[in-house]
Amino acid sequence: MITKKKRLISALLALSVACSGLGGCSKDSKKSYFDMTYDELSKYVTLGEYKNLEVTLDYYAVEESEIQDVIESDFASYIEEINITQREIREGDIVIIDFVGTIDGEEYEGNSAEDFEVRIGDGTFVDAEEALLGAYLGDTVTFEGSFKEGSEVDESLIGKTAVFEATVKEITAVSLPRMTDDLVYEATGYTSYDEYIEGLRTEMRTYYDDLAMSNAQTLLWVEVCTNSTLIEYPKDKFADAKQDYYDYYEEIAADYDMTVDDMLINYLGISKDTYEEKANEHAANVVYEDLVLFSIAKKENITISDEEYDKRAQEYVDDLIRESLSESDESDDYTDMYQNATMLNGQSSSSEEEKEVITSVTQLEAIYGKDYVRQVVLYEMVLEYIFENANVTYSDYFPEENK
Repeated sequence: MITKKKRLISALLALSVACSGLGGCSKDSKKSYFDMTYDELSKYVTLGEYKNLEVTLDYYAVEESEIQDVIESDFASYIEEINITQREIREGDIVIIDFVGTIDGEEYEGNSAEDFEVRIGDGTFVDAEEALLGAYLGDTVTFEGSFKEGSEVDESLIGKTAVFEATVKEITAVSLPRMTDDLVYEATGYTSYDEYIEGLRTEMRTYYDDLAMSNAQTLLWVEVCTNSTLIEYPKDKFADAKQDYYDYYEEIAADYDMTVDDMLINYLGISKDTYEEKANEHAANVVYEDLVLFSIAKKENITISDEEYDKRAQEYVDDLIRESLSESDESDDYTDMYQNATMLNGQSSSSEEEKEVITSVTQLEAIYGKDYVRQVVLYEMVLEYIFENANVTYSDYFPEENK
């Protein structure tokens, strides 16, 4: 099943987006950001405009091909693939072709390919799909295709039309099992196929809506950081963020039974001077954005009630549990995202902790610390505030009923 991006992961990643720049440091009183007043924070950063900013909210349609892909993923262990030799190519077939393209009778760079896979009805290679529909194994079909802006071809080819000849080398039919209630429940946890499809569409719609909102909020956050101005860094917080960076790489080196110096030279290919620069950049990013975040929260009196904290922290846990149970191809990317997010925000955890499946808020707090989870909650709330106070326009293809 497809799962929406975890709010926790998105928030962790977004906390270190794009703002940097080194400045002077001064001593602070080791206060938590939560305990600092707006006036205290104002010694370090001057807020720029964070209201009435312009942003466009996109809309991503749920394509039928995506639904089909998820169905096949969920029922992968039940699918039968049949090699077709006698019948014509039909919707849903996977076809392997060799093709050659010419423009005005002349070949061009990258004009041919062998063993190229086309999924009929997928919509990714429409001209070829339409030409192949109804063809047989061994047939050669001809179709045209235009190179539009954004195509990965030589710039001189943009706007031109190529004629392709494609030979069918292999046809595979993908046969889904009969969707009995028992089978659907066994594979997905839904009690019927209709309920499964409805749930799938809802999940994908939620996923895309969350993605569009996350993208818009991230753009706003970058602008807010750009609009604001650093005065100086709190010395202790800068040092702490820098140390977190060192700790992260020291733990990685220890996991592989090597020194940090060996890892830098033999695996990362960077010098100690570059390593030091990256540590400074990391600390600059983290501390600067923390200052902007808490300054807005203090100025606008954005606070976290116990009820709000409990609700959002549990949502983070629920999302992580859903992801841990998912058998989708996204799981490997998730692991990388989790580790990157952890490092980017100055939170180091052991490899054992990274592998641990988080199933409760208590466990989440034990790994990351309650103050850090609170900061993620606050970050979400501040982003929501900035978005609510922005001038939002909708992309041209945004459905009227969804605005």
